[in-house]
Amino acid sequence: MRIIAVATCLFVLAGLQGCATPRLELVSGMVTTGGDLKFEEVPVYDVPLKNTVYVLTHLRWSPATDDGGRHEVQWLWYSGDHLVHAGKKTLYFRKTPHRLYSYVPAAGLGLGHYRVTVVIDGNIVDT
Repeated sequence: MRIIAVATCLFVLAGLQGCATPRLELVSGMVTTGGDLKFEEVPVYDVPLKNTVYVLTHLRWSPATDDGGRHEVQWLWYSGDHLVHAGKKTLYFRKTPHRLYSYVPAAGLGLGHYRVTVVIDGNIVDT
């Protein structure tokens, strides 16, 4: 009987731990431009080489009273199928809605067509 009680407690604790981080939901995402960490949240499709390219991702979760927990976030920049730049941070999502952003100098990418994929904890959330 004691073994069953311990196993039940472990099962309940594992279930509670699995619920500790709310499920993240994508609200919106965009690529924009600016300089010196100043940008407007307006989508752009052409970026001058002198500017910086910003990727903005807005997330939310429920219940709103919970924090979102700690997550590993990656920004993967591609030209076609070729990875040309990668950024990675571990971030703490304090309150919902939450805005993530990353940036790269446009000159670092060069002329061309690019796409960026946002990955959180190994799952693609925006592209």
